[in-house]
Amino acid sequence: MIFDFDGLLLDTETPAYTSWNKVYQDYGQSLSLELWREALGRRGGEGFRPLDHLTTLVGPLFDHDAVAEARWQHKMDLCHAEKLRPGVSSILSNAKELGLSLAVASSSGAEWVLPWLHKHDIYKEFAVIRTGDDVEQVKPAPDLFLSIAIEWV
Repeated sequence: MIFDFDGLLLDTETPAYTSWNKVYQDYGQSLSLELWREALGRRGGEGFRPLDHLTTLVGPLFDHDAVAEARWQHKMDLCHAEKLRPGVSSILSNAKELGLSLAVASSSGAEWVLPWLHKHDIYKEFAVIRTGDDVEQVKPAPDLFLSIAIEWV
């Protein structure tokens, strides 16, 4: 079984959106879910870029580095409060009982994924972990999944 990470094993996507939306609200704007969807499932910097978009709305009248750092800290605080998604523990346990090999395939980088797997004590459950660092193209390209399949053959 191959699991995605963000949004499936752990809901890090809601904190990411919530933290960016707060930044937008601080500047009298709102971040629509339609725009935010363009940022999901991609490497950092690919797709929708919230700071660049906010700049087009309000102008370059703010310290981008300070805003990005405060937003990141808010996101991290929210993520640390997250528990594994409902059902994850039982699915992992059932898969282990059935003798299934488990893997994680995430477009996010290892520096993001691995600490969360360790924090929630599920790292050891996965025979293979592939992140955006391991492949040239992330989802929707099949590279992550193919690299896992090759490992298992």
